This record gives sequence, structure tokens and C-alpha cells, in this order.
Amino acid sequence: MANWLSSHLVLLSASSCLWFHSASAADIYNVGKPQGHVDIVDILPSPQEFYTKYVKNTGGPFAGFGKPALFRGAAKFMPAYQKWTDEYLKTTHGKVKLDQVETEKKETRTKLPKIGWTIAKFLKEYKTKDLYSTATLPKGLDKEIMFLPCMHCGGFMEKLQSNVIWFSSGGTASVIHNDPNQNIHCMLDGQKDWILWHPKSKIDNPDGSLGWTFAEQEAKKDPKNPKWKDTYGSYAGNIDVDNVDVVKYPKWKELKWWKISMQAGDCAFVPGKWFHYVTAPKQRSISVHYWFGYSKTFDTKSCDSLAARGYNISEPAYNLADCQFGWEDPDKKVKKTKCNLPEIKTAAGDSKPEL
Repeated sequence: MANWLSSHLVLLSASSCLWFHSASAADIYNVGKPQGHVDIVDILPSPQEFYTKYVKNTGGPFAGFGKPALFRGAAKFMPAYQKWTDEYLKTTHGKVKLDQVETEKKETRTKLPKIGWTIAKFLKEYKTKDLYSTATLPKGLDKEIMFLPCMHCGGFMEKLQSNVIWFSSGGTASVIHNDPNQNIHCMLDGQKDWILWHPKSKIDNPDGSLGWTFAEQEAKKDPKNPKWKDTYGSYAGNIDVDNVDVVKYPKWKELKWWKISMQAGDCAFVPGKWFHYVTAPKQRSISVHYWFGYSKTFDTKSCDSLAARGYNISEPAYNLADCQFGWEDPDKKVKKTKCNLPEIKTAAGDSKPEL
């Protein structure tokens, strides 16, 4: 059977795939030792291959750390990719609330976000103000985002942590940071550039040799410094990505880094603990990501169980609304997340109840 992606995939030219940020000589894109683009994959791997080759990278150069990849065109089957125009979002989901809207496009972690804006209010203002939705995907919209089939079994769906809708008019930039869990990030409109550094690069060395900071501690040490007011988390807070001070932080000149250039319809896999920096050009930009974990061994029985119940694990099945999130959240205390399988349509078009 032809892979599900083949009917949705529109191949991009090599030149468009390699679009990347244009940088001045002093910024982060021109510091260190670029290693080229991560793997570009046109046909999604099976759950077993995703686990072995990418999540674990068994026997590969990133064994134990995971191998980043770009799954080209992998989001094009999602309802959101076709539907999420501003007019559709306003008409269909306008009254839905976003739990967090940032008031800065270049992340500094010093400005408190807006809470409880409706999508209609956000749409009215986002094109002319420095606004950036970093909200948990609201109810209703979560039905229009699908999990990639390579996650359908193997243990991934039991370890769903959280998800975010990233929505702005572009011109955004993150801080240099890392996240503990695995990340599937899908681009629905616009473009994004990523720089990735290996977890062993030691960017987070507590000696500060690469500018890593623990924001709350810095705020306590220097409470009058506006740089640390209302900041949170740990990140490379002393590095100016637009003008890296390689005299003060010379180790940046030696760091190897990889890039990801995302177009609308692409999904990126970013393994946990990889350091990264993300930018988007000045144009409408919408993406959704979900964080998840994995087990020490691949759960083959979960794949066999899906097949026995009539599901083709290479075909889309779950949307985000079908599943529970909150794994590893200390407030929710979820040890194992669960998903409700959608009904299967029979050849006659009738619904077959879940077994």
C-alpha cells in the first residue's frame, strides 16, 4: 500500500528547501562551525523506524541523544493546513480563548504575557503589534491538528506532555535554550529557521563560559537590573544573538551546529535536550508543536493491538483532541496519557465501533 503521505506530498525544489536566514557577520548564524541541514525525509518513517533511527538513533552518530530531522510536507494532510485562514479562525473559533499571548516577538522573558484573549481579539491586533501566541492549543482547534502516524504506537502516545500554538505576523526570535522532552513541530503557514546544537556542546555549563544563566537566580543577585525582571527558566541569557561577543565567550567559535529550514506543511523532529534557536521572517506564521517522551524499549505490542483492531498504523488516526496531555506535569500527576481511538469507517461507509 502506498504510503499515506504520497497523496499529500508536493515535492519542493532543492533551492526552496534550503531557504535559510540571511545574517550579518556578527550574529549567531555566523558563529561556530555549521554542519549543514538535518536529514530531510519525504516519506514518514514507521513508528519502529522513528523510534530506532531518530528518537534513539541506535548505532548512529547521535546514539542516545536522538537525531533531528525534517519531515517534508508531513503536515499537509492536517485539516488545519487547509483551513486556518484568518477569516476561518475568526468565524469558526473567534470566541475561543488563548491562555497566553506574549507581548514581544524577540524573546527576552522579561514581559508578562496577556491572559485570556479571544482568537478574534488576537486576529484584530496581531498584524500591527508585537504579539505572539504561545498558548496551549484551544479546544476546537485541537481537533484540526493530527498526530503524525509515526507516533501511533511504540509507547509515544502514553507520554504526551503538552502542546503549543505559535501564531504571529512573523519577525520572531527565541532565546537559545533546550527542552527536556521530544518535540514534533509542524509549520502550517510561513517559514522558520532553526539552529541546533548537540546536547554535549555544554552550552548550559554552570560556569557561564557560554553565557548560560538561571534567570531567577540572576534576578535575586541583581534585583534592580531590568534585564532579569520577571524572567524565568534557564537559557543563554548573556548571549546577544545579533552580536555574539566571541572575545568574552570564545567557545562559541568552536561549537558545531545544524540547521533546519521549515516551509509551510513541514514538520520537524527536535530530540529532547538539543539546544536550539528559532527565527521566523516577517510574514504570517502559524505552527503547532507537541512535546512527548518515550520508553526504554519500543512497545511492539501496541502496534500489533492497533492492527488487530483494524487500524493501519501508517494512516492518520488521532487528532490532539482525542488524547490526554499532562505526562510529567507535577500538578496533573499523570503517569500515563491515554487516547480515545476514533471510529473506523467500514467499506460501506458505516461506523464500526471501537473494539
